[in-house]
Amino acid sequence: MGRDTIADIITSIRNADMDRKVTVRIASTNITENIVKILLREGFIENVRKHQESNKYFLVLTLRHRRNRKGTYRTILNLKRISRPGLRIYSNYQRIPRILGGMGIVILSTSRGIMTDREARLERIGGEILCYIWVLPGMKEQKWIHEGLITESLPNGMFRVRLDNENMILGYVSGKIRRSFIRILPGDRVKIEKNGRIGSRKSARRIPKGVIHVQASFNNTIVTVTDVRGRVVSWSSAGTCGFRGTRRGTPFAAQTAAGNAIRTVVDQGMQRAEVMIKGPGLGRDAALRAIRRSGILLSFVRDVTPMPHNGCRPPKKRRV
Repeated sequence: MGRDTIADIITSIRNADMDRKVTVRIASTNITENIVKILLREGFIENVRKHQESNKYFLVLTLRHRRNRKGTYRTILNLKRISRPGLRIYSNYQRIPRILGGMGIVILSTSRGIMTDREARLERIGGEILCYIWVLPGMKEQKWIHEGLITESLPNGMFRVRLDNENMILGYVSGKIRRSFIRILPGDRVKIEKNGRIGSRKSARRIPKGVIHVQASFNNTIVTVTDVRGRVVSWSSAGTCGFRGTRRGTPFAAQTAAGNAIRTVVDQGMQRAEVMIKGPGLGRDAALRAIRRSGILLSFVRDVTPMPHNGCRPPKKRRV
């Protein structure tokens, strides 16, 4: 299977923007040059130049970092690959999605070349949806310095600190202190520097209703909680709860997995749910009992275990 050139350049640009790099170098091909031209024209990057190195051509992109009076104001550049070599996604011009109400762009590969969604709607042609590109508001970093008393030393250079406001937090020794061989013991008073981000913060999503999927096999029990649109909110399994070997298929393991998956969505306000149970495992009833004890009102419980109806021919019985 060949390389996905578009996914490579999208990942390179996204990682460089997250690491606050000024420039990023990507391979130069016909399709990458057309995509970069669109990025430059739409203002997502500041500059681009072509670079040759040992008979190979590269594109050096200069990322855009806005500045204000207080310094650099970052804009988070988001790029998402849509159509892949294993799954091509096509759309006509009427069903091309709008990103953030038109603030983002969609890059398509059409019969008339690579263009944006606005150009495709004007030309009334569809094509393959290559990627989505949009920009989120900038975020600034702010540092808080707290003082407290070390109450307990933990492994790997970590310790537990009681702040002046009686809150307990975890801290770790910086590399500079480690190199100076300074020992920090319980009872010492220290300063904790905490980095935080202010700006656009994503509020917690409230999910009043959802769907709980229980997949119970003889070897494991997987519990997945989604909203009504099918987006996964929380999941757990007997393996992630620490059960190994044959214990993963026990009812107690299924009960523990269901409790861990439900605990997260209960905190997000889930009150009603539909339950879909699949598989012949021993943890079916135990998982259902754990869901009922969580306080979530169940609309219905449906068994979606696939059953053969004279479909595929069964394998030949073994001769003994």
